[in-house]
Amino acid sequence: MQLESAKTRSTPLNDPARVLRWFGWVFTLSAAVLAAFLVWQSLRVDVGFGAVPSWELALAVLLLGGAALLLRRVRAALFATRHQADAITRTSTESEARMQAIVDTAADGIVIIDEKGLIESFNASAQRMFGYDAAEVVGKSVNMLMPSPFQERHDDYIAQHLQTGKSKGIGISREREGKHKNGTIFPVEVAVSEVRLPQKRLFVGIFHDIKERQRTQDALLQSKSFLQSVVDQIPESLMVIDRDYHIVLSNRAFRDFAGEEDPVASCLKCHQVSHHREEPCDGLEHECPLRQVFSDGAPVAYTHAHLNSQGNKVLMETVAGPILDDTGEVVQIIETSRDVTARVRAEEQARQRQVELAHVARVGTMGEMAAGLAHELNQPLSAIINYVQACLERIRAGSGEPDELARYLEAAAAQAQRAGGVVEHIRAFLRKDKATWKKMNLNGVARNALELLGGELRRSGTELRCELADSLPELDAVPIEIEQVVVNLIQNGIEAMLDADADPRKLTIRTRWDRPDHVEFAITDSGPGLPSDSRDRVFETFFTTKRNGLGMGLSICRSIIEAHGGRLRAANDPGGGAMFVFTLPISNGDNRNET
Repeated sequence: MQLESAKTRSTPLNDPARVLRWFGWVFTLSAAVLAAFLVWQSLRVDVGFGAVPSWELALAVLLLGGAALLLRRVRAALFATRHQADAITRTSTESEARMQAIVDTAADGIVIIDEKGLIESFNASAQRMFGYDAAEVVGKSVNMLMPSPFQERHDDYIAQHLQTGKSKGIGISREREGKHKNGTIFPVEVAVSEVRLPQKRLFVGIFHDIKERQRTQDALLQSKSFLQSVVDQIPESLMVIDRDYHIVLSNRAFRDFAGEEDPVASCLKCHQVSHHREEPCDGLEHECPLRQVFSDGAPVAYTHAHLNSQGNKVLMETVAGPILDDTGEVVQIIETSRDVTARVRAEEQARQRQVELAHVARVGTMGEMAAGLAHELNQPLSAIINYVQACLERIRAGSGEPDELARYLEAAAAQAQRAGGVVEHIRAFLRKDKATWKKMNLNGVARNALELLGGELRRSGTELRCELADSLPELDAVPIEIEQVVVNLIQNGIEAMLDADADPRKLTIRTRWDRPDHVEFAITDSGPGLPSDSRDRVFETFFTTKRNGLGMGLSICRSIIEAHGGRLRAANDPGGGAMFVFTLPISNGDNRNET
């Protein structure tokens, strides 16, 4: 309808198509008139105009007809061209409308400026971002959207680019500052591109408001700073590592220990800082426990030797736990460690003092047993003397038969071996050697102790009852120390019954294996039992119920049992008398390493 209204308003002077159409009709009518005249003349009708040559009329008809046809073709071509131009115009208009719609609905601000820096287009997002309406900024310098010092320098940047064709800002996204209509300065990310048209050059700037992103980044930085402040207050050494063993977080204690101001920025790996080597710990003497955490996601606790910033070996007690992502996969490990070198040394010194104290106690025990041991040695020595004298008398009398003398000498040798065994047992009991862990059988230890105290039992008139379990498993322990405990408990039972003048005097020793991982030793006497007011104090150092006791024996016994991972307790037996029971673990690797 727009085209029809245009035709109605047009005149022959401004519509070339109508002019051509009129000329076509004139030429056509002229050709028709001449053709009719030519026909009429050919019929020789005299009309009084004189004779006209027929070939001239024919030529005129042809020329006028050709002119009419040519004008019609030109008019048709002109109409086609005009329709095509109208279609192009409509397409261009539609494209501009679509582009403007896209530009106006874009989330980012889009500003188009010319070579002079004047704004030609300002979309809706830019209006919201900068606070201006498009009418307020179109035709004005883009500098009004910039704070100082960029506002004063921008014209120089454009001029330099137009002259040299070089600009650091074209085609690159940069973080800059924008200036709101109210004067507020806010962060934006801007990317500028150049558009070259036949008649001019334009610059398109796309602005992205990054206030929220900046706030988020600031919040993250504050959170990270807060987290760093918190972890720096932890006295234990702390670090977080990724799956490549890179340190991604560490606290002040760890940095001081490692002598590294910022291991994260230096892209250091944990084994570089903790062990001063480039390769991981896997496959070396101590396989890295962190590999197990990455593998199964279970936390681990271990004691590991590290090297401090001076290269000195330090024993660290470490706990490593997994950090999981949303899918449950281990992505990082947090590890806390504390230096336990001084503690381990103190424990070792305490253990050494305990060994020395135990040796002193064994010497004291042997002093108390001196009379019984003298009796034990006196019997075989007296027997040896008797057998040897009998042999001498037979020889001097000339009546000794070789077989009879041999029997006397064999008996004397057996008694000598018996005395030697007693002496050797005493020497082993008193020997001050380094504690040696080995496999031992608790029944065998009990038998050795009873052999050592055999004289005491006989002199005191004590009736012994042994209930030793069959198939008792071997233990991992220090045999001489366990034997010391058994000897001390047996001797205490004998003395308690002698002091109370108990009758009868019975001592029961029992071993059993009632738990899968522990064995038990129990000794019960028929004495008066433990006083109720001192039952819980018998294991205290220097506390004793004996008239001449030092109060060290039971305290040392408990220390020995606990050092083996066991437990020693005292109680009164329901049938009368005191009962002491200790348990020991079958496998004792952890306590063995500590001691």
